[in-house]
Amino acid sequence: MNKSFVPLLLVLGLLTGCTQKSADNSGAAAGSTVVAITDAEKTKIEDASKAFADALPTGDAEAILKNCTSDAIEMPPNVPAVTGHDDLVKYIKDLPKITSFKMHNEEVEGSGDLAYARGTYVIEATMPDGSPLHDEGKYIDIWRRQADGSWLMSRDCYNSDETLESDPQDTNGD
Repeated sequence: MNKSFVPLLLVLGLLTGCTQKSADNSGAAAGSTVVAITDAEKTKIEDASKAFADALPTGDAEAILKNCTSDAIEMPPNVPAVTGHDDLVKYIKDLPKITSFKMHNEEVEGSGDLAYARGTYVIEATMPDGSPLHDEGKYIDIWRRQADGSWLMSRDCYNSDETLESDPQDTNGD
C-alpha cells in the first residue's frame, strides 16, 4: 500500500451506523445492572455516522470532526496515533481528495454511556499526483454518550484489507 495513502485511513473508522442490543450482560460488575442501548440511541449513532460520511468527501475537517469527542484518538495503521482535535484537523486537511466512501456496520453493541461499532469500508480517492486509489478494510469505533444525550466517537482503530506489495528487489523475503 502506498505510504501516502495512510493518512486517508485516519478518518475511516469514524463511520458507524446500525446497531443491536447486547444479549450478554456477563461483563457487568456484581450487583450492577447493564442496560443495552435503545433503538433511539442506535438512531443517534447512525445519524452521527451519516453526518460524518456526508462530510468526508467535502474535506471540511470541522464538519467531519463535529461527531468526535475533543480528546478523540485515531489509531491508523503504520503511523503513530493521532490525538486531540487540533492534530486531527491538521491530519484531515492533509488527506487526498476522497471521491467515494461506503461503509457497512456489521455489529454495534452498547450499554450505558458506551457503544462500539465494528464494520467494513470501501473508499475511493484521488492522490495528489492525480492517480486513483481504491481501498477496502475494517474498523472498530468506541462511541460515548454525552451529557446532552448525543453520541460522539471517542476512539477509532482500523486497517486495510489490501496486502502490501513486497519489494521486488528483496530476494531474502525481508
